[in-house]
Amino acid sequence: NDSFATTAPVISFKPNAFGIYDLEGNVTEWCSDWHNEKMQFRVFRGGHWLASVPNYLLSSARMQNSGNVHGPIFGFRVVLEVAP
Repeated sequence: NDSFATTAPVISFKPNAFGIYDLEGNVTEWCSDWHNEKMQFRVFRGGHWLASVPNYLLSSARMQNSGNVHGPIFGFRVVLEVAP
């Protein structure tokens, strides 16, 4: 429970042990992989600000959806890989 009514602004909280900010609890993230071999459902991971089930708030939460779903609880993570 934080002071934000919906999503929190980027970098509102301290990073985790790996230096990653806002890993869970803001939006459920679309992933590029498919949930099954038939390629019927996209994978979604992590929790969102509206979730009330504790397991859905974990970054390890893996859910499926048709791929055409949208709304204020879904998003994606932009990653920039930095050379060592």
